[in-house]
Amino acid sequence: MIELTVYGNLSTTWFHTSIRILVRLAQQDGYISSNAMSEELGIDASFIRKVLNPLMKENLVTRASGRYGGYQLAKPPNTISLFEVYQALVNNALDTKRAEQDYTSVALSRILSETEQEFTKVLRRHMLDELYELK
Repeated sequence: MIELTVYGNLSTTWFHTSIRILVRLAQQDGYISSNAMSEELGIDASFIRKVLNPLMKENLVTRASGRYGGYQLAKPPNTISLFEVYQALVNNALDTKRAEQDYTSVALSRILSETEQEFTKVLRRHMLDELYELK
């Protein structure tokens, strides 16, 4: 038996949505609510909150409660790499499962691992502030 890593709810939708949310937060002075982001981005507010949870766990985003609360970046956008965003989502979605050691499973696992290594190398080189124009 070998261990295969399955990325649960991590998909391109989650990653793309998290980047769009973080870009919006980077452009905001102060806090912005999930409802306001929902209206601006055209994404359901409950999905925005779901995506924000792992980003808060990894201290990329902070939240304030109350009438004037909402979300904001926990650190400057030029210090947040796209890899950090990816890693926050992966950490939240990992599910290691045991699988049969058939040739196809082993070969595919190696290929996917190699692909992820190259993908994360590229993500490490790029920061959040590259994805939007400064106002």
